[in-house]
Amino acid sequence: MPQAMTQVESTPQGIPRPVWFLGWTSLFTDAATEIIYPLLPIYLSRVVGASAVSLGIIEGVAEGINSLLKVISGWWSDRLSRRRPLVIVGYLISSAARPLIALTTSWPQVLVVRALDRTGKGIRGAPRDALLTRLATKGNRGRIFGFHQSMDHTGAILGPLAATVFLYFLPDRYRLLFALTAIPGAIAVAMLFFVREDDREGEGRPEGRPLPAAAGNAIDHGRGRPSGRPGAQPLPNRLYALLIVILVFSLGNSADAFLLLRLGDALGSATYVPLMWAAHHVVKAGLSTWGGGLSDRVGRKRVIVAGWLIYAIVIGDQDSGHLNVRC
Repeated sequence: MPQAMTQVESTPQGIPRPVWFLGWTSLFTDAATEIIYPLLPIYLSRVVGASAVSLGIIEGVAEGINSLLKVISGWWSDRLSRRRPLVIVGYLISSAARPLIALTTSWPQVLVVRALDRTGKGIRGAPRDALLTRLATKGNRGRIFGFHQSMDHTGAILGPLAATVFLYFLPDRYRLLFALTAIPGAIAVAMLFFVREDDREGEGRPEGRPLPAAAGNAIDHGRGRPSGRPGAQPLPNRLYALLIVILVFSLGNSADAFLLLRLGDALGSATYVPLMWAAHHVVKAGLSTWGGGLSDRVGRKRVIVAGWLIYAIVIGDQDSGHLNVRC
């Protein structure tokens, strides 16, 4: 059988090797990100001297850029029919920008660095998920995405743990800690060069045969006819309905940055804030692969609704608390 028609080599756990490399990339990237993120509100208030309003502006602008670029990058990757170059560029931008927070002396500078970091995330997110989709089948799609999320959250555990150890021995050395995130960032980008664009299992094909490279772009999935050009097929109405639901949920979602700022005030020290944040991700990492596999068996909608109900109950029981932030 020709090389292009063979299945992607899998590990004994049934996870294709390219998915492992994408997972390691996310692990090291999230480790670097989560060294900084739980400390950023405290760094802004205690080192830079910024207010909670500045924190809101920074997170709002950064996540707005991230959301906008996801749409643009996903559309562009469909037009190019190549995912990996955009994925590499996205991770490279974030990995290069993130350590620059160590050089900031004002909150607008933090805003620029944070925006660059989220620019990289926005560029890489959609094409990376498209790569994961090509590596999955109908029977293991949830498990593969759950595994990737698990690796992501594992990085979010290791990063804060490393930050806690660092700050225990070198209290208040935030700038040096932030600069050292260049190391896991470089490792994350290096992992991507082990992922080949033509590694894909295909979905619903006999004998695990992959779809041709342009097949996903050239077919109008709504009518089963050629669409005329890559990326031309319209998005299904069910997707728009799902996006509306996600929008409503996001509007009621609480910002983690403010919760971390409140946590820092409650503890009185930044040393153990990353440790608490790591514990938060232990739960996510432990349940992501299981939850993805569960969605393969019982359906995506039921698992999503159950997760959101639990989230609503937990958030609804929390005391809103007053943010006592030094301006």
